[in-house]
Amino acid sequence: KYCPAIAEDSANDFINFSRMINGKKNGDLFKYGEVQADGRMLYRLLADIDFKNVDSENLLPIGYMYSPSRIFTDIFDGLGHTISNLTIPDKSINNNVQKNYSGIFGQIGVNGIVKNLKITKASTVKEPTCNRIGILAAYNEGTIENCSVDNSTINCIEDYHAGFICAS
Repeated sequence: KYCPAIAEDSANDFINFSRMINGKKNGDLFKYGEVQADGRMLYRLLADIDFKNVDSENLLPIGYMYSPSRIFTDIFDGLGHTISNLTIPDKSINNNVQKNYSGIFGQIGVNGIVKNLKITKASTVKEPTCNRIGILAAYNEGTIENCSVDNSTINCIEDYHAGFICAS
């Protein structure tokens, strides 16, 4: 059986996925995932992704709080793969949205699941402006299981929320 997936060894493919899921790039999300019985999409990461020689400035937080239709409520399965050398961008989805949430995932909703993902050698920008910074997720209401972040650095402003797995 064919299993659609994200980022077959391509950091740029992962960036395109982040932009597509947030409605900032045209494309077919079914290229990346498959519909489950409950109607949610299942996205799989089939290979390790190294951002060492890739500008991650165009990466968008997957799912964002200020639009209920864009909160991540699907399933992301890293299948035990690693994302490495990623600099978490300090940017907004658009001029007025997401300025406060920075991470690979912006907001994981109540029914959202992120699992089986390793992140290593990640960092935030040196002088971030976001008040919630998480390497994996800025804000979580869902389920994060079997995920790890190691050998990573978070820079943040005093009294802001920060965390390697989740900021809040």
